Amino acid sequence: MNISKLDQNLSIFSITLDNYQELNQQLKQVIEEHRELYPETNNSNVKAWHSNWESHKDNPKFKLIVDKVLELCEVVSLEYFNQKIQFECSNMWAIQYEKGEYAVKHSHYPSDFACVYYVDVEPGCSPIIFEEELEVLPQNGMLLIFPANLQHEVPPTDSTRIVISMNVDRIGSRNMDVVKMDNNVSIKPISVPNSEGDQKVFLDQQLHEFLSNDLSSILNSYDKNVEEDSTDVDQILEIYNIIESSDINLTEENILNFLQIENRWPYLYFKDTENPRQGPSSIYGFETPIQVIVKENVVERNSFYDRTGKFIFDEWKKYYDLGFTTMISNVLDLTPELRKLRSKIFNIIGINVEGNFYLTNGGKKVHSSWLPHKHHYNAIVKMIYGDTKWKISDDIIDYSGGDTILIPSETYHSVVECPNKRLSLTINLF
Repeated sequence: MNISKLDQNLSIFSITLDNYQELNQQLKQVIEEHRELYPETNNSNVKAWHSNWESHKDNPKFKLIVDKVLELCEVVSLEYFNQKIQFECSNMWAIQYEKGEYAVKHSHYPSDFACVYYVDVEPGCSPIIFEEELEVLPQNGMLLIFPANLQHEVPPTDSTRIVISMNVDRIGSRNMDVVKMDNNVSIKPISVPNSEGDQKVFLDQQLHEFLSNDLSSILNSYDKNVEEDSTDVDQILEIYNIIESSDINLTEENILNFLQIENRWPYLYFKDTENPRQGPSSIYGFETPIQVIVKENVVERNSFYDRTGKFIFDEWKKYYDLGFTTMISNVLDLTPELRKLRSKIFNIIGINVEGNFYLTNGGKKVHSSWLPHKHHYNAIVKMIYGDTKWKISDDIIDYSGGDTILIPSETYHSVVECPNKRLSLTINLF
């Protein structure tokens, strides 16, 4: 059984299963029997009959393919990313395409891997297209494994095909249901807590000795509690160079339009930033994707979410117009450029990272950021537009749109001045 990487940048892996003919005969019968039991389908990105999202739980006969896929995801993770990870199937569904049916562009975020297995493909089937640039023609017995944040679609097909799709995650990383929407995936919102104490975020205020301005020396001395690993340092430097060379062309109008996407910003989403190399991080659990820094180290979120957990754009906009800084979490799926950036980082470290926007309308009436604080992980900041004055350790540094900042772990930092409109992207590397 050979594993082929189909694209250097997108990390799409193709595997033809051994003895797939016998397996496919069994699966085709299982799917046809399953469709007789469950003939109805729900509205989704797939404009064809498909079973429900947890068919592997409804029908134990799907186990024969689920186990094979999980095993191969572990092989891919180990051989290509040097990560020994155990996976589980979060979702699985069967699809039967008839002539003229298709799947609109979508992704399977926030899962780690998405997988597609071709059970019965007739000649003339349309390809699956990734990120509008890579076309893959399906073949019987072919399994595709790819990062779940990749956008993909299936044009209207000229012949029939039977497919099994899966979302795969590290064991224990997904313990919430997901809401699948037309062009996105988000976490089911949770009722808003009443406690005002939940609004406060207290950060360490001590100063820390700055390490060095040289990237290599900074990273070689980062976090003395973690065993030094030159490979990790090289990876971070490689990621820094990728982010520095990436053109992220976003305007204030773009961000305001993103914030008006319905159901995109639930009150709480499950944030999983576990690093399989070093164990779980302390940032693991639930987070509100839209938070406003209203005072030094105090955030506001309840006033622009209703009791159902729905984000109220007009209420949030009042804070923005006054000049407060907003932190927008979980943003690396919003544009093709951001998705490609995330995929490139995935190629290096083998895990999905999260990105946060910091958005400010500018002005001196309100504080523009947190007090000086530090993290136990490295962070890279990409200035997209605007001018800011940063304090990193004891140094005051001016940064503008297009600049890239590496903030080593255990280094105190803050934005001390932001006179104009500003947008930056922060990516945390655990």
